[in-house]
Amino acid sequence: MTGNALVIAGGVWQLPLIQFLKRKGYRVTVVDPYLTSKGVLVCDHHIQLDVREKEQILAQIDREYDLVCTDQSDISVGTVSYLAKKLGLNGNDEEVVEKFSNKYRSRQYAKSIGVPCPDFTSVRTLCEMKAFIQSAGYPLMIKPCDSQSSKGIHRIDAGLSDTELQAYLDDALQYSFIGEAILEQFLTGYEITVDGFCAYGKHQVLAISRKKHFKTGIASTLTYPAPLPEELEKRIIQTDNRYVEESGLMFGPTHAEYMVDEEKGEFNLVEIACRGGGTLLSSDVVPWVSGFDTYDAFLKCLTGDPVDIAGFKPLKRSAELHFFDFGDGEIAMLSGIEEAAKTEGVLLLDFDFRVGDVLKSCQDDRSRQGFVIVLADNPTQLQERIQRVCNTIQIALKP
Repeated sequence: MTGNALVIAGGVWQLPLIQFLKRKGYRVTVVDPYLTSKGVLVCDHHIQLDVREKEQILAQIDREYDLVCTDQSDISVGTVSYLAKKLGLNGNDEEVVEKFSNKYRSRQYAKSIGVPCPDFTSVRTLCEMKAFIQSAGYPLMIKPCDSQSSKGIHRIDAGLSDTELQAYLDDALQYSFIGEAILEQFLTGYEITVDGFCAYGKHQVLAISRKKHFKTGIASTLTYPAPLPEELEKRIIQTDNRYVEESGLMFGPTHAEYMVDEEKGEFNLVEIACRGGGTLLSSDVVPWVSGFDTYDAFLKCLTGDPVDIAGFKPLKRSAELHFFDFGDGEIAMLSGIEEAAKTEGVLLLDFDFRVGDVLKSCQDDRSRQGFVIVLADNPTQLQERIQRVCNTIQIALKP
């Protein structure tokens, strides 16, 4: 197969998609603002623009493309939809994509079809924040309406001054391209992720993980499969399928998060995206856990070939995305990295630090101190392998 593919965003988690398309014989053009992004370094052609500057990107296109796509990039899905329509290629409608890429629009849509979610509002000013706080009470969460990597997310509790509230609002707004934040009730329970794939309007849940956190909004582990009660899992799957199928999404990977209160048998939508989960979830982890080849199906949808997602029965193999946070300080001693990377089942160990480097505890998803992805056939084998990795890495910090 030969042709031209246009990939929007060239960061490190776009590499698997770019490399997949090149293996299939495509000449790949990457749109990315940086010259040294991992995807830019391996592509055939580079358009150096911000991925959200869709009109400027269209103006710079100087060749015919057979497909346009993105995978593990939230902020790129709207541009992909816009370009697909303008170039006459297979894609999702821009208004549909907004139900996934704009958190406020997503909440409105979820509420309209009966998908459980917390009370919410959109805010741009301190006055709007205080009005919602007065009616909804505490605790609350504030986040940008259209961002990624858990940037600008804060929990709001009673007792904060107007100055502190304004600082949280300003931080959320600085990461919003449209200058808008969403304020909503804080959800209690534990979080799960739900990864799926949509093919020609039919959605199939492929894998569910249990998620733990270092702090609010910043994940420490994602463990597959999540040990959910059968009836509760069934309802979550039905809800996830309903959101996607009724949204009008035609095709592509999906990645959702829900907060679960197992004692009450209840759950609420945290957010849902029409792109793959980052940190190699859609490209490597979900295919291992489920047995479903997401990129093969994605390419077939992009080129108009049939995909029988409705007839697929997902597996439930084990995997974990495990993040490290060793605290603050200068690295005084470090060993065992290469040996840990050779542990059976380790897909990738990313720990790019040396003795003398200064570590700081994570403030968002992108500032976490490395990670390991471990694959296994069952939960027991998985935990044995993870423990072996953690025991092998030895680190000491100077305060």
